[in-house]
Amino acid sequence: MNKKLIGPATGYVDMLMYEIVENAKKESRFQRTPIRPSAAGKCPRELYYELEQFLGKASYPPREMEAETHLLLNLGHHIERHLIEHFRRHFSVAEVKYTQQTLDFGEIKSIDNDTFKQHLEGSLDLCLVSNKFKCVIDVKSKGDSYDFKSRKYKWEADSNKLAMMSSVQSLSDRAFWVDNLDDFLDELQDPFFEANFLQLNMYLNSDFIKNRGLDHGAIIQYHKSKSKLREIRFRPSTTVFEKVKNKFQDVINAVSNNSPATLDAPYEPTNFKSKYCDACKLKLPGSCAVVNKETKK
Repeated sequence: MNKKLIGPATGYVDMLMYEIVENAKKESRFQRTPIRPSAAGKCPRELYYELEQFLGKASYPPREMEAETHLLLNLGHHIERHLIEHFRRHFSVAEVKYTQQTLDFGEIKSIDNDTFKQHLEGSLDLCLVSNKFKCVIDVKSKGDSYDFKSRKYKWEADSNKLAMMSSVQSLSDRAFWVDNLDDFLDELQDPFFEANFLQLNMYLNSDFIKNRGLDHGAIIQYHKSKSKLREIRFRPSTTVFEKVKNKFQDVINAVSNNSPATLDAPYEPTNFKSKYCDACKLKLPGSCAVVNKETKK
């Protein structure tokens, strides 16, 4: 059949996806500092190269992502707003407060006071506040996949893992309590999930939060395809907080001295962290993938 096409010869979705990628190329990844709570779980070597670029001390090939990845990353912001709205409308037990509140952790600077100086800041998602409890919440969207070996979906497998951990107390099949964050992170052995707790724990250790009596946090995971929810509630840790602040300070000092070798290179080339690290993908000289591969030779 040779019927005349109505509309453009190119698909609307094809044009949209093309422009998403092209616009992303024009936007600098380093318009804001990489030293922030959302980067609490990043590898020191990865942060080193990101800070170098932010300060204009180096330039590396830009990370290229498919349009689908950009859409997926942006979806997390909408899911966060979606869940906040449901807490506002349907949660009568406490009031939703301090959404997107900016938290200041004080000035952080390089040892020479010239290379880098800024206030360490981050913004939380929401807090639930009542006369009985005060909780800081971070919303994380999460996908799912089927593991044919265990014959379980990953969401279900993760819940089972939490229920079996000695550092975790099950409150229900979708709610868990962690009394000692240090022990929990040692037992967890999941750097991606760990990063969520490192970020929220920073918020819990801010003066703004402590001065208002907010004394615990909760990661709430949102299943992107089934709208399931899972809560991991925990008591904050000052030792975990200090470790993250010290890591940030070490990275800043290393960039000031042009010395990435002074930083830990914690991940092997085959580790998932290395596979998702820009520095490792580009095989930059001081990245974990390169350093640890050369060490084994």
